[in-house]
Amino acid sequence: MADLFPGLGLGECLNPEQATITHVKLAGEVSKGDILARSAVVSGDIDSAVRANTDAANVIGVALKSGIAGEVIPMLLFGIVKVKAGGAITGGSKIKAGSLGRVVTAVTTVTIPAGATTVTSTSAQPTMTVEGGIAIGRALQTFAAADDVGLVLINVG
Repeated sequence: MADLFPGLGLGECLNPEQATITHVKLAGEVSKGDILARSAVVSGDIDSAVRANTDAANVIGVALKSGIAGEVIPMLLFGIVKVKAGGAITGGSKIKAGSLGRVVTAVTTVTIPAGATTVTSTSAQPTMTVEGGIAIGRALQTFAAADDVGLVLINVG
């Protein structure tokens, strides 16, 4: 594991005074620096959050403190924070939630079938596969491998 910015601990903001931070109630155990996803709303209470998993479309922020179910912790909505990568990420790339609350590269890939196809209908369409994810920010450093920790700009607002 490489630490790309040793001046900050995992889950710490570079400039907290310029960040947007709120609080969230946890629905499960999370670690400082985890990407968080919306869990459920309890009537008369604030939203709850859990550690985000792969391609989570409901990412709401980054945990700025570790906690367990029922606790209320600070959560980053916008700002520069130190997180853990789920794989290699090139600096400047868009990022999304990966497994275990980590970040991975957010890509949009469209696969178009190759080769000759006889068209026998005016409504014929090729089968296309689109892979993507909801970008939640950008990598500010290059992460060489999974478990590297470094700075990202988060913007889930």
